[in-house]
Amino acid sequence: MNRTRFISTLGPSCFDRKSVREMVKLGSTSFRINIAHVEPGYVTETRKLLKGIKVSGNIGPSIIVDLKGPEIRARFPGVKEFSIIGNKIYRVGEGGSADVILTPGDVISQLEEGDVILLSDGRIRMRVVSSDGNGVKVRARNSGVIRNNARVNIPDKELNLGAITERDEIFLREGIKEGVDFFALSFVQSAKNVEEFRGKIEELGGDQFIISKIETKTGLRNSDSICRVSDMIMVAEGTWGWKCHWRRYLSFKKISYTGPTLTVFPPSWRPRYWNL
Repeated sequence: MNRTRFISTLGPSCFDRKSVREMVKLGSTSFRINIAHVEPGYVTETRKLLKGIKVSGNIGPSIIVDLKGPEIRARFPGVKEFSIIGNKIYRVGEGGSADVILTPGDVISQLEEGDVILLSDGRIRMRVVSSDGNGVKVRARNSGVIRNNARVNIPDKELNLGAITERDEIFLREGIKEGVDFFALSFVQSAKNVEEFRGKIEELGGDQFIISKIETKTGLRNSDSICRVSDMIMVAEGTWGWKCHWRRYLSFKKISYTGPTLTVFPPSWRPRYWNL
């Protein structure tokens, strides 16, 4: 029996009942809301949009609210783009005289000598060479131009940044109120992140399933324990090339065994999922 099902991410080009019905007809059983690109109230509008649409008998499509999580970003004061020169030393901090500002600022105090920092989907690599009370000094391993607000990943490092942000909580509350089926938790590093998130859902009166997104080497390293406390696992293959070579994920799929449903977002970001 083929148990493959499709997740469709809702956006402006398909946010109408005709498009949704066509997607359901083609196999979509779940609709994902990426809160990074919408404003509060979108979950409520999505619930209204899907009302009365059925995927099988009296069963309607499920709704997944994908929370952004504590994402790390690099900012460069006063410029839209910043040129990095290989082998040059840069100061990374929360502000002031820093060449590179990382947000949230809590990450700075957790960096240690030898830590690797990847910027802009891994196009720029840096390594921490020293730290003091005002930030850290890093050496660029290669050259390139980075846009302001570039995404940052620190592989092999379990950072204490909390499970969700203030913005996430707004959508969490709205999702619970609207009775959505799943919350996807981004950048899960450990089972503790999932347990804290489940506690938050229950505290707010919800009982939704949790999809843990494995997006870093730390998450991969702790994937066994993460699987044991999660309802589903999601992997964004498009990000593994720079965070953790996706082929290494083959070994992770083997440990999912009879555990959570595995969800894979391929590089094209056309979601699909299947049970292992």
